[in-house]
Amino acid sequence: MRNFYYSCKKTAQQVKVGAHLALYEHDLYQFNTLDWDK
Repeated sequence: MRNFYYSCKKTAQQVKVGAHLALYEHDLYQFNTLDWDK
C-alpha cells in the first residue's frame, strides 16, 4: 500500500512538472507572437 501511495505521489509530481513546462512554453509562445505584432 505504501508503494502504491509513493508511485501515485511520483506520478502527481511528473504531471505537475509537465503542466508547468506546458504553461511556460505557452507563455513563451504568446510572448513571441506579441513581439511579432509590434
